[in-house]
Amino acid sequence: MESANFALRLPSHHRSTQVLAPSPVFAAWFALVYYLAKKPSQYTWRRHMASSKNSVSGPEVLTKASVRAASELGVTQAQFVRIIGIDGENLDAPIDPAGDAGLRTRQLVQIYLHLHALTGNDSAAMTHWMQTKSRQFGSSPIERMQTADGLDQTLAYLESLRP
Repeated sequence: MESANFALRLPSHHRSTQVLAPSPVFAAWFALVYYLAKKPSQYTWRRHMASSKNSVSGPEVLTKASVRAASELGVTQAQFVRIIGIDGENLDAPIDPAGDAGLRTRQLVQIYLHLHALTGNDSAAMTHWMQTKSRQFGSSPIERMQTADGLDQTLAYLESLRP
């Protein structure tokens, strides 16, 4: 009974910070939203993004992420072109996220992220898994990913391994 009385004597702000403390990310997000809502004419997110000199577009980010993922997975340039379904001569062009190549690129990055989590960022283990023949696919995952449905099947297999 005394502990219940003690709990009632605590100030309300003390109790709420113990039980319902917001995460720092939420607090920062809330502060940004509050600031933007308070002064929308002076500072908006679009104006900030338009004025940013170092802003990077979605296609450029997707292209960089896919190239890094492919290199970590041990995918050659020719295999990358077949997996994504792009022209081999236009490798420097940004990949459109809304197109079919963008979808396949996002799937390749997701495969990298799943393998990264499963292997603990061991590049050698990721490359070994990609190049070793699997009973699940009847071939190596890298060979399977170059077929029409192989990228989907590889991603579905890795997603099924998640706890």
